Amino acid sequence: MNESSIHQLLEDLKNPDENVRNQATAELWHIWFRQKGRYGMELLERCQVMLEVGNVSQAEAL
Repeated sequence: MNESSIHQLLEDLKNPDENVRNQATAELWHIWFRQKGRYGMELLERCQVMLEVGNVSQAEAL
């Protein structure tokens, strides 16, 4: 992913269309997850699931 693609995603976060903003948010998270490697990505995804169901302390412990 090059810098101009990331810049476009950041601009999409300002878009009035909620679907465009959600898609940009998801893609930016995906980029960040991939940068952390496979283990990091799996760990972050587990934390996200825990946060979504309200298990904040378990997510923080990871």
